[in-house]
Amino acid sequence: MVDSSRLEYLLQNVGDIAFKRRVKTIVHGLEIQDRDKILDCGCGEGFYLKIISELSSCQLYGFDYDEQVLNRARQELNGSCVRFDQGDIYNLPYQDEEFDKIILSEVLEHLPDDVNALIEVKRVLKPGGILFVTVPNRDYPFLWDPINKTLETFFCTHIKNGFWAGI
Repeated sequence: MVDSSRLEYLLQNVGDIAFKRRVKTIVHGLEIQDRDKILDCGCGEGFYLKIISELSSCQLYGFDYDEQVLNRARQELNGSCVRFDQGDIYNLPYQDEEFDKIILSEVLEHLPDDVNALIEVKRVLKPGGILFVTVPNRDYPFLWDPINKTLETFFCTHIKNGFWAGI
């Protein structure tokens, strides 16, 4: 069981309200137990891993395609017991039915073949395990991110890096 007040404390400096809501939903939805083995598939810089490592003593794995991003995650989580692996989501370097829970957040929209990626992720998830998938909503409200909503509406683009990349 996740300590909600501790989670609130860990997220107190997150300015992106939608992201904060997503983190809370994922963390609570995973129903994390200390004995769990959890994979963050497409972990990026390791934000979910950092939060979960502060809330639980479960086994954590971070996987991503981008080695530079993984290096930043390794630096951010230096001293923790998170194991990081780099590779291709279509050929995960894990045994069948290895993980109790898997996070796949904001990944599928970047893949040319999301169905085969999901098949591979399912392969490494234990029967009865929890897979938490999130994808961005293309039709988000103007008030969530007015700058990017305007850019997407009128110029078919959005800010890709930095603070304004996605409020």
